Amino acid sequence: MLAKYFLLATTLIVSQTLVKTQELCTPNLCGPNGNCEIQNNQAVCRCKPEFVGSKCQLMDPCLKKPCGVNGACFPVVSNQSIPGQLNPVEQVVFHCQCYSGFSGEDCQTAPAKPCNSNPCLNGAICLNRNNSYDFFCICTGTYTGKNCGTYIDVCANNRCENDALCVPGFGNHNYTCSCKSGFYGTYCENEIDECKIISGGVETNPCQNNGTCYDLIDAYYCECEGPFVGPNCETYVNPCDKNPCGPGSVCIPNGGSYVCQCAPGFFGNPCQPNPCISNPCKQPGSQCVPVEAGALVTFIPNCTCVNPDPSYVCVCPSTNPPYASTLC
Repeated sequence: MLAKYFLLATTLIVSQTLVKTQELCTPNLCGPNGNCEIQNNQAVCRCKPEFVGSKCQLMDPCLKKPCGVNGACFPVVSNQSIPGQLNPVEQVVFHCQCYSGFSGEDCQTAPAKPCNSNPCLNGAICLNRNNSYDFFCICTGTYTGKNCGTYIDVCANNRCENDALCVPGFGNHNYTCSCKSGFYGTYCENEIDECKIISGGVETNPCQNNGTCYDLIDAYYCECEGPFVGPNCETYVNPCDKNPCGPGSVCIPNGGSYVCQCAPGFFGNPCQPNPCISNPCKQPGSQCVPVEAGALVTFIPNCTCVNPDPSYVCVCPSTNPPYASTLC
């Protein structure tokens, strides 16, 4: 009995709904371009995709894609008062909601190149991406991020040696070592040997004339041989230029020194008058020999002449008495 009552009630409600729909949706309320439905006890037209309006009587203006590919099109239906007509008339226009960067009624105004606004910070280079309205920044070695606004210290743990300067790289978040004079290498770890000059693929010594080269930091020192002087031992100095042997003598260079060839009546180096030239030793058979700076020269069996420069002394041998005088 209950089931029969429920079926009867349901049939009655459906019948009433159909009757109400037929009453509100007739006569042909939505026309051929829509379907009539009841919502909240009101007739509503569900238009086909190509039509809009309260009765689906207007063609959708977005079918012609007036916004192009740079925006989304939305039909806007409004009631417009028409002169001479009592009731307003429905009209439809389109509205373009432009995508990011585009503007204009039909979204055809392209955005400016993003790099024109200088979005990259801290000296970075801005590049526009091809076929898009985006950009990317090439940061310096100390910054990162979309706009290169985040600082990073690439030199904090650098490996540069020998007081080299750490220089941040450009765009690769790396660094290079700027070496001080006298050093080379990726990290300035090698010292330049200034004593080994490469010229034409051949290693040469900067010290000339057999000079000895000593490597220093960013420099070298030449120890010269003989009569050569100068930073590279390039200058020859004649030891005889100052005439060290005295008048009447001949100076002969001998390596870094000299030898004096004395004139007659002179002896020594440098040459000086010979005190024995007058044969002051009187003992027969004796011989006078000049000796420099008081040196003692012995003559056997005669006498010895000691020359306390520039004079002389004759020392007589004990085997020759009574000749024990200055002149023997």
